[in-house]
Amino acid sequence: MKKTICTVTAILSVFMTAAAVCAWNADGVIPGTDISYSELAVSKDGVAVKLTNNSGSDAKVSLKLTFFNADGNADGYALFGIRTIMAGTTVDVSRNYLTGKWRTCRNSPRIIFEKMTYEPIYD
Repeated sequence: MKKTICTVTAILSVFMTAAAVCAWNADGVIPGTDISYSELAVSKDGVAVKLTNNSGSDAKVSLKLTFFNADGNADGYALFGIRTIMAGTTVDVSRNYLTGKWRTCRNSPRIIFEKMTYEPIYD
C-alpha cells in the first residue's frame, strides 16, 4: 500500500511540474488592442512571438510582456519596440531581449501583455 501511494505521489508531482512549466497561454489577445499573439516562446535566445493585426486598418504598436512568479512579483520582462503592422497581417518577432533569467521567465505561472503604444492608422 505504501509503495502505491509513493508511486501516485511521484506521478502527481511530475504532472504538477509539467503544469507549472506551461502555466501561461502561448496564444491570446493583447488587451486594449486588435492585436493577437501566438506561438509565444522563451529561450536562452530571448522571446519569440507572432503578432497579428486583426483590425481593418494598419496600426502602430509597442508592447511590454511581463513574467510574474507565484507571489506576484515580476521575474522579468521584454519590450517590443514600436512597429507598424499592416491590417490582417502577421509579423514574426524573434530573439527579443528579455530581462531576468530566461528559465525563470519561461516557467513563470503568469504573464501580462501591456500595450505601450497602439495607434490605428486610418487612410
